[in-house]
Amino acid sequence: MGTCCGACCQGYATLCRMFTYVFIVSAVVLSCLALSSCEFLTSEGSGVGIIRFERDGADECSLYGQFGYDDFGWLHMWSRVTGFLAPIFGFILLILMSADCCCKVCCSKLFQTFLVIWAQICQAMTFVIYASNACTRDCKIGDGSIVSWTAWFLYFIGGFFLCCSPKHDPICCQDDKDDEPKVVEQPAPVATSPPMVNEDVEIGAEDPPEGSTTKLQDPPDGSTTKPQVY
Repeated sequence: MGTCCGACCQGYATLCRMFTYVFIVSAVVLSCLALSSCEFLTSEGSGVGIIRFERDGADECSLYGQFGYDDFGWLHMWSRVTGFLAPIFGFILLILMSADCCCKVCCSKLFQTFLVIWAQICQAMTFVIYASNACTRDCKIGDGSIVSWTAWFLYFIGGFFLCCSPKHDPICCQDDKDDEPKVVEQPAPVATSPPMVNEDVEIGAEDPPEGSTTKLQDPPDGSTTKPQVY
């Protein structure tokens, strides 16, 4: 949508942008929590996460690779990669939104839409962990899956507000075109021709008396015509 015009429309655009910030920030936080959860799913009573897991008989979580529990196939690795990319895309989106709020950024709406879509895709791809070797028997949904689903939903709502809300004017770098005095073009003056002066009439000549007639005589060559009064 285009830029708002008017105080009412600007207030609506600012309100939509505030809701977008709240949704995206919450989605990034929940995405990081889902990534660090050691109970994305439970398999055979043990918690399995994207980057951490619960050791048998221990209440603490451990990173993969420390005890040889990292051979869950490429789907688990893909879930791990997309789990890292989702909050990264969301964090870059917040930086771009903040820059666009202060100053106008070229094609900012296009880049923001691209980032929020890819954040949603990467967050949804974390669920491929259910198709990996980590999910064997008695596989159940864990707390990390609920947090990840909530993060995806917040990315979706934030993207909806981002794409459908009007664009507000920047705070700092506003155009000064409206503040410049407008120059009103004055119409060009119409050139007036000087009055016609009859050179044959002598300046200061007396008017002929009433009742007289004026007779014009043919002047000789090179002479001027003067009225003859009788």
